[in-house]
Amino acid sequence: MLSNTELFKKIDIVEPLLKEIFYMILLEIEKNRELYADKSDFSELKSLIKELTRAQVNTEANVRELSELQKETQTSVKELAEAQKRTEIKMEKLSGKVEELVEVQKKSEIVARELAEAQRKTEDKMEKTRQEVGGMPHSIGFSLENQAFKYLPSVLKRDKDIEVKGRLIRKYYVYFDGTEEQIDVYGEGINKDGNKIYIIGEGKSQLGKKDIIKFLKKIERLKKEIREEIFPLMLTHIVTPEVERFLEEKHVSCYFSYEFES
Repeated sequence: MLSNTELFKKIDIVEPLLKEIFYMILLEIEKNRELYADKSDFSELKSLIKELTRAQVNTEANVRELSELQKETQTSVKELAEAQKRTEIKMEKLSGKVEELVEVQKKSEIVARELAEAQRKTEDKMEKTRQEVGGMPHSIGFSLENQAFKYLPSVLKRDKDIEVKGRLIRKYYVYFDGTEEQIDVYGEGINKDGNKIYIIGEGKSQLGKKDIIKFLKKIERLKKEIREEIFPLMLTHIVTPEVERFLEEKHVSCYFSYEFES
């Protein structure tokens, strides 16, 4: 049987609350030793103390487990805090990159607008140039025709015995269906037989076979509305031998600009 001293040593290892309970129990036992000296009672007391001791051990084990769990939780929280910190740093860097991209986008839009404006100006200049270049053949052609208006009456009288009545002009002919077509040289005259004749001509600075074919199609359209004879002629500066032969083959008279020099 354990002595009181040994019991006190055992009690000292338990938690303060249990220790206080044990002390109270032992004091009560001392007070009533004579009344409760039965061995079975002490056996029950020892059993109770053993169970309380085991409970204490279990409690300590639970406390240690809770402590370990607490440590693990603190470690996890610390790791989460570090991860959060790293995430915030990355977010700050990403935010900086986004701001840089926004700035680059703004600059790109400004450059795009400037390029679009430069492109528009370039297109305007090109269009103006095209108009100027496109107008050159007309200008050259008009010059050729204007020169011919002055000298054609005498040339036609000399070469074809055609007497021009009135003036040779440039005009738009209006067909019966309402469509219009430009005629470079238009006039009326009298042929050698005394019959009325229409003089229809076209000027090309560089006369080619395609120009001749297109001109003859115009003559065919006019013949469907003009009942009198049509005298077709073309004006140019110079032609190749092949084009000259084609003119003869199609019975189209051709006059050159040098024939109209005074």
